[in-house]
Amino acid sequence: MKKIVTLFMLVLTVCSCKEEDTLIPEPLYIGDKEVLFTVDAEKKEYEIVSNSPVTMKAPELDWCTFSLEGKKLTIQAKANTSIPGRETTLEFTNAVRSITVPVKQAGHPTTAIEIDHATADSEQPGETIDLSYDKNPSTFYHANWGDSRPEGTFELIYYLKGAPKLAMISYYPRVGGGNGTFGKISIYVSTVDAKEDFVKIMDYDCARSKEVSHIELATFVANTYAAKIIVDGSTSAGGFASCSEMEFYGVE
Repeated sequence: MKKIVTLFMLVLTVCSCKEEDTLIPEPLYIGDKEVLFTVDAEKKEYEIVSNSPVTMKAPELDWCTFSLEGKKLTIQAKANTSIPGRETTLEFTNAVRSITVPVKQAGHPTTAIEIDHATADSEQPGETIDLSYDKNPSTFYHANWGDSRPEGTFELIYYLKGAPKLAMISYYPRVGGGNGTFGKISIYVSTVDAKEDFVKIMDYDCARSKEVSHIELATFVANTYAAKIIVDGSTSAGGFASCSEMEFYGVE
């Protein structure tokens, strides 16, 4: 009996020592593994869980602001008016540990816009403007071979279906580049309420690149009727205008 009591006390002592020696982790979390925002302006608030004071390391951004008062965290994101999403990270530190929390905001997913018809103020027979949206990269539009404009411009107008909210234009040069590959261009847009009133949206330099140019508009245009592309002949290859495909994309 005495041996049993002695053994019991020994086990109890060992267990007690293990409990005293086991460290309880210091908590530090905000409730979400990452902070997710939609494209709209939003504000989110968290109560940081920690047994000791918390400090925050946050970047200075124009699209998102961060505030930490005691353990109350406030994150406010502006509306995202761009196609790509955006993200950053926050770092929190308490008495014994640090954590990093991603902050992400969604972008605007795009959808392809159908082209109803198009016009050009200069066309080579057999290389007409309709070949720039036939979904065949081996065909292409080209200005009239006898109509080089090294000191002038070319005008291409694409009429879009469905009154979309135009957000991006993709210009595909003819395979291998060559005469007519775009240099500098200007983009104008009209809406269904003012079909003939084209408003300049932006300038862009395609730099005579043989690669596709994905051009995100500086301003998304709701109820788009048509997009006018003015090609600067002084910066295009050979003073001409040419393209394999022109694609248009909208957002909700």
